[in-house]
Amino acid sequence: MLKFLINIFKKIPISIFVVEGSSMYPRLKRGDLIVVVKSKNISVSVDDIIVFRNPEIGLIAHRIIKITETGLFTRGDNNVVQDPEIINKDQILGRVRVRIPWLGFPRIWLKMLTHPVDQ
Repeated sequence: MLKFLINIFKKIPISIFVVEGSSMYPRLKRGDLIVVVKSKNISVSVDDIIVFRNPEIGLIAHRIIKITETGLFTRGDNNVVQDPEIINKDQILGRVRVRIPWLGFPRIWLKMLTHPVDQ
């Protein structure tokens, strides 16, 4: 039965992430769990919240504010200026579809316990 369930979940094109920052506040808050629908040929629009890979920072969830032929421009809802990078479609992991408040906090707490910040 467990193997059956694992095989089903492998075929569902979703990823689950924990929000760790505040750049998307108030829409996404620290500790929220977000469900991201993955697709290789994803169709996105202005105002969609996407998760994309930044080569220097890692994974980021931000809102699309403009789409041009050269790529996508994004910004965190809590940021004053747009992100400096132009995002191409190859960097996009998917579109945020569901937000579940607070369910990500156990992961954040565990990370804090296992990787304490030096003071």
